Amino acid sequence: MIGDAVIVDLRTGPGFAHALASTLLNVRELLDEQWVVHAWVSADANLSRTVRQRLYKLSGLRHALRCANAGTCAALRLKRMTGENSRAWYNRLILKTDFWRSFSAPHVLLFELDTCLCPSPTWSLRHFVDEGYSYIGAPWHPRSVISPDDQRPDGAFHDGAFACVGNSGLSLWRRQDVLTLQPAASSDDFLEWRTVIADMWLSAQLQSKRWRGLGLRGVPNASEAARFAIETYGYRDTGVPVGVHLNALQRREPKRALLQAEHERMLVLKCPPVASVFYRWDETRHGSVGAAPENRG
Repeated sequence: MIGDAVIVDLRTGPGFAHALASTLLNVRELLDEQWVVHAWVSADANLSRTVRQRLYKLSGLRHALRCANAGTCAALRLKRMTGENSRAWYNRLILKTDFWRSFSAPHVLLFELDTCLCPSPTWSLRHFVDEGYSYIGAPWHPRSVISPDDQRPDGAFHDGAFACVGNSGLSLWRRQDVLTLQPAASSDDFLEWRTVIADMWLSAQLQSKRWRGLGLRGVPNASEAARFAIETYGYRDTGVPVGVHLNALQRREPKRALLQAEHERMLVLKCPPVASVFYRWDETRHGSVGAAPENRG
């Protein structure tokens, strides 16, 4: 087994179940049998059943998965859990050793409700697995990166603690490399900062370990990361990414707008599942960075 693909989302309700089922369908259909898909969902008694029924109804995965029950199938595993439905809770979760030890494969693919995989990527997911990066996610546009003093860079991509790779909404991790960071993550010195932007903190730590010659591969540059996933970094028709994170509706700060409409139209032609993503994060409804909003973004 190459990897575990994981979504954690504790919302409930028919609309959410419908969107989750659609996202799971996309991911399960486009990953090969060497990947197990995990959905960690609310302990709501009806949610798992609702999602399973929707999965079967949408595209008849029952035969494709070779199992009678999506909740116990080796290819798709549903786990009920309790927790806070907030960005801070989710970030605390992915900083815990127990989370990463819940899986056995060497790689973990994290995905969220507003993501999709592309059917015919120019660079396959296996390509990025073989490259051996500790972490890879969609690169941020420099204007979307927030520094500790809330000053946003206005120039090109830069390196260091606020390097622009990358967003964990759709991201690939070497599980053992992340586990090496857990002792550092156990300190409370910067807990509040880490729970706001855990992916940026983990990326910076992985880069630091690499620079110190501790045997980690680190993260790729923004151009390479954009081949893996697109989010804030403008699509330039250089190929089809492995997937897309449609974190697209920040209306309060137009200068920080993410994937632009014309880029999204171009992507739809190359990656049709983009048009089928039900859920879109909206800062006016779900809050901004640091506000512990309903959705992590």
